[in-house]
Amino acid sequence: MQSPTDHENFLQTARHNPTYFEVASHLGQVIDYCVPANAYFPTQEMHQALVERLPALLKYYPDYRPESVSILSEIVNVNPINLLTVNGSTEIITTLVNNQMQGPILVDIPTFGRWTDLPRDIGKSLVTFQRRMDQGFHIDPEEFIAFAIRSKVKSMVLCNPNNPTGSLSKSTELLHIIRRLSHLELIVIDESFMPFADDPLSESLEKLVSQLGNVLVIKSLGKAIGWHGVRLGFVVGNRQLIDGLRPLIPYWNINGIAQFALSLVRDHPNEFYSSLARIVEDRRSLEQRLREIPGLTVFSSQANFAFFQLPHPFDGLQLRDRLLKRHKLFVRECSNKIGSSSSFFRIAARPKEDTDRLTKTLRSELRFL
Repeated sequence: MQSPTDHENFLQTARHNPTYFEVASHLGQVIDYCVPANAYFPTQEMHQALVERLPALLKYYPDYRPESVSILSEIVNVNPINLLTVNGSTEIITTLVNNQMQGPILVDIPTFGRWTDLPRDIGKSLVTFQRRMDQGFHIDPEEFIAFAIRSKVKSMVLCNPNNPTGSLSKSTELLHIIRRLSHLELIVIDESFMPFADDPLSESLEKLVSQLGNVLVIKSLGKAIGWHGVRLGFVVGNRQLIDGLRPLIPYWNINGIAQFALSLVRDHPNEFYSSLARIVEDRRSLEQRLREIPGLTVFSSQANFAFFQLPHPFDGLQLRDRLLKRHKLFVRECSNKIGSSSSFFRIAARPKEDTDRLTKTLRSELRFL
C-alpha cells in the first residue's frame, strides 16, 4: 500500500484517469464504475477456454493480419477489403493524427482525450466545437457545419455516441454533415460506443462508409467484448482509404489473445448480442436511479454509461475522493476533459447490485459535501 500523500498525488492526472491497476496498488480492490466494459461477456466458460489455450497463444505467433480481418468480416458483415483490425482504437487514432489528418483538425468537446491531446502534442492545429449542456450535449448539424466552414478546417472527428456525454447523433444527421463537408480531406466517425446504443444497426455508418469518399469509421472492440486488456479495435472505409492505411499498421499488430477474443465473438453471436442488450437495460436502470437523487442533472445517454452534473456548489473532486477512499467505489470525474468540469461525472453501467450500491452511497455522501 502507498502512503496517503502518494494516493492524493496519483489521483491528480492531467489526462484520462488512473488505471484500475494504479488504483488497486494504492487502495486494494475497488468496484470500477470508471471503465465502461461489458460485464456479461465473455462467459465463464469462455474464460476457461482462454485459460486452456493460453500456453499456445503465448508461445506461438498469431495468424497473419488477413486472418483477423477475415474473422472480423464474418462478425460485422463487411467486405474484408474495407476493414482493418487494429491494436485498440488508440493505435488507429495515433496513425491517423500523425499521418493522415491535416490541420486544422475539428474535434467536438468534451470527447475522448486522445483526439484532443495528440494533435496538441505533435503541434497540429486543433479547433474545438463545444457541445452545449442546454442542448443535452446534442450537436445541431447546421450549427456544426457552419462552424466547420467558418473555421476552414481540413479534417474533422465526431465521436458517436459521444464520450463522455453519451449523446447520439442520428445517422441521417451525420450523413447530412458529411455531404455538406465533402470538401474536407478526411472525416472520422468514432463509433467506439455504438454497440451499446438502443438501435446500433440503424445508427451506425459501418455498412455505409465504404461508399463514402473521405470518411472512416473506427471502433473499439475491447469495451463491447469486455476485455479492454486485449487491445482490439477496427477501422472501416472505402478501399482506397483502407489500402492507404495498411502499410502504416504493423503486420502483426493483433496479438494471439486478441485474435482468440475475435473468434469468441464470431463463434458465440447469441451470447455476445444478448450481453449488449443486458447492458442497455443496466444503463437505463442506472439513469433512472440517478434521476431519483435530488439535485443531480442526468443527461440521456446511448452508451454503456450515464452522464450527470452535480448541483452548485458541490465539489466533484471531493465527491470522487470520498467515494473512492471511504467506499472503494471508483468513478470517473470529468474535469480533465477539455470542455467539461469537475461537476460532471461519467458512471459505467453495471449489474443491478452494483448500481444499487453506488446510488445509495452517492445519495448518502451528497449530504456531507
